[in-house]
Formats: sequence, structure tokens, C-alpha cells
Amino acid sequence: AATRAQDSTQTMVATTVAWSQAAVDATTSVSGVINAATALKIDARNTGSFSTTAAASTPVSGGGSVGLAGAVSLQTVKANASLSGGTTTAPQTIGAGGATITADSTLTKNVTTATVSATLAPPGGTTTQTGGGGTPANFTGVLANKSGTATAGQGGSYQLPFKVGGAVSWTDSSIGASATVADNANIRTAGDVAIHAQVKDKGIHGGASSTTPSKATDNAGSEFNLSAAVNYGNYSHDANAEVGKAANIVARNIGVGANVLVPFDWTFGFGFVSAEDASHTLKWLGQVGKNLASIPGANNPLSKNATGTASASASGAPVDIGGSVNYVSMENSSRAW
Repeated sequence: AATRAQDSTQTMVATTVAWSQAAVDATTSVSGVINAATALKIDARNTGSFSTTAAASTPVSGGGSVGLAGAVSLQTVKANASLSGGTTTAPQTIGAGGATITADSTLTKNVTTATVSATLAPPGGTTTQTGGGGTPANFTGVLANKSGTATAGQGGSYQLPFKVGGAVSWTDSSIGASATVADNANIRTAGDVAIHAQVKDKGIHGGASSTTPSKATDNAGSEFNLSAAVNYGNYSHDANAEVGKAANIVARNIGVGANVLVPFDWTFGFGFVSAEDASHTLKWLGQVGKNLASIPGANNPLSKNATGTASASASGAPVDIGGSVNYVSMENSSRAW
């Protein structure tokens, strides 16, 4: 979602809020007495992506302006596959193809960004707005995009003596997968039994950026510029593969496994930094790579698999204040037993 205010002669306000929320639960369960001549496959699976963006823009020149952008993404995604039933006298009977119980939750994208920027106003001073264009989440859920209005200040030539920009990006995500054989289940097969759970969250990115500059040539420019950006990301991943208490499985081979995968897209965030800063960063990373083996924890894949950025800048006024906060928390749990 995006809002743009473009009148350089009036006090301008541009606000945008993009909100996405999804709760997805895929469950597959088999119970009772089963006699499968060939094989049995139980699978629960989620695949999708989230992208929530909010952008607000105000003019560089002119007097006071307020730009606010908020992007919120709330996600709960679960996949559950289970097999139960069977007794000592009447077990679950499966042919040579064996049994597989699998659960998988995969996100191909998980992005939340909020941006407040400044643009040069067109000649003549006009006001335009675009809104409601937020990218929807591909999961089944609820997505609401709300765009504020760009309005000219009231009172003729009166202008606020300040510019304010604020951007907040907020993500709260819980992704899980569980594959289980229930307590007291009794299974017999001439083939193999595999129980596997996997969670994959690819491209975790949270970003907040706010810029409130003034043109030094303005006669009635801003006397005070304030810019703030906050990025908050809380991510939980849980993969559980379990054989229940007192379960009895007779098979050629039995495998139980669980993984949590968080692949990393190293190109994210380039839009928040200048080409010169990016060049310096890449040179520094090249030097770090030469000594990677000697850096404690550098070989831990989970330490490199998520990015969060927050940046704020204020310039051109007698008083300029900018501040940013970036908080990213991740809990990963995989269990197989």
C-alpha cells in the first residue's frame, strides 16, 4: 500500500498502513484398523508466501510535513500428519511399500517492509495519492490494506515548522510441522516406516526506513526534522517427528527425522543503502570471508539466515534528529524421537 503527498506549498500529511493476517492449519489423520495391501502414505503440507509493504512519501521542499508508514504481518501456519490405531490382536497391516507419515510447512517468501521517503514536488504543486496496492499474502487468510489520505494543510499559507517521518515494520510469525505415530499404535509392515517433519522459511526480511530532508534553499523551510524507524521481527519454527509412548512398530527399517531450514537471500536490503555503502560493505565482507573459519559461530547456518534493517535520517533543518531500532528474534526447534 502506498500514499504520496506532493504539494510543496502546504502542510502535507501522508499515512499508510498495510496489515496481513493468516492462520492456516493443514491436518491429515488416519486411525482405526487398516489393511493396506501395498503402502500407506499420510501427508500434511502447506506452501505459500507473505509480502506486506507500506510506503508513504512527502515533498522535500516546502514547509512542514508528516509521513507515517506501518506494515504488520501476523502469521500462524501449521501442518499435522498422524497415524493411530491398531491393537495387538488387530494391528495396522501394511504391504511391502511401507508407511510414510510426513508434515511440511514451507514459505517461499516472508517479507515485511515500511518506508517513509521524500520526493521533489512537480511544478505547480499538486496533490496525488495512490493506495490500496498492498501485495496480498498467498496463504488463505485475511488481508486488509488501509491507505490514509494526502491532504493539504488548512489556513491559507500557514505551514507547520517541522517535518516528521515514522516507519514501523512488525512481524510475528509461528510456523510448525508435526508428524506422529500415536501412543499405543500397533503397526506391522514388510516394508519401511518413515516419519518426517520439516519447516522451511525462506527469505525472512523485515525492514523499516524513514527519511525527512529539507531543501537548504527554502525560504520557509522546516525548522525541525524528526525521523524514526522501528523494525520488529519475532519468528518461531518448530518441527516435530515423534513415535508415541507404548507404540509397537514392526518394519524392515524405521526412520524418524525433523528439520528446520531458514535459507538466506543475501541481496535483500540493497534498496535501503547507497551504492557507495554497498560497495564498502561488499569489500568488507570479502575480507571477512577470507578469515571466516576463525570467526566463532560463523559456521552456524542459523546465525546467517534472517535479515532485519532499520534506518532513519533527517537533514537540512536547523535541528535534525534521527533514530532507528532493529529487533529480530528467532526460535528454532526440531525434535525427532
